Amino acid sequence: MKRAGILLIALSLFIFALLAHYRDALHLLSRIGGEESALACFAALGRPEAVSVDLVYPDGTRGRIYRPASGSVHARYLVLHGMHRLGIDEPRLMTLSRALAELRLEVHTPELEGLKDYRLGREESERIQARIRGLSADTGERAELSVFAISFAAGLAL
Repeated sequence: MKRAGILLIALSLFIFALLAHYRDALHLLSRIGGEESALACFAALGRPEAVSVDLVYPDGTRGRIYRPASGSVHARYLVLHGMHRLGIDEPRLMTLSRALAELRLEVHTPELEGLKDYRLGREESERIQARIRGLSADTGERAELSVFAISFAAGLAL
């Protein structure tokens, strides 16, 4: 009976490790969708809380950084908002950024004034390029920078 219990625990840990990537995806999707099920609780188990810090870049534009409250960071993401009047304060963008930070990612969300004001222009593309260069040069020992762009910001980022 004791062996069966040990075997069951070992098998459970093995399955838990195999499903780690699926658990990350489930966590991200359930957080974005506002899911409050038992499966969502399982996906959130052991995840660090996300904290955010507002900042102002040297050119005077606002930004926000989301990080896990504890533990190490596995990668860096630059998340660019789409054409929306709320910019980095758009609730869905904030939820996405927090959920990514709970996956142990450092998430940077710079304000793109042109997109916030429903304008497309070269200055926004140059501002995105400056953020990418700045964050890429600053990675040090961390993983490379990934860019996640929404809507019109994707074309500007390319």
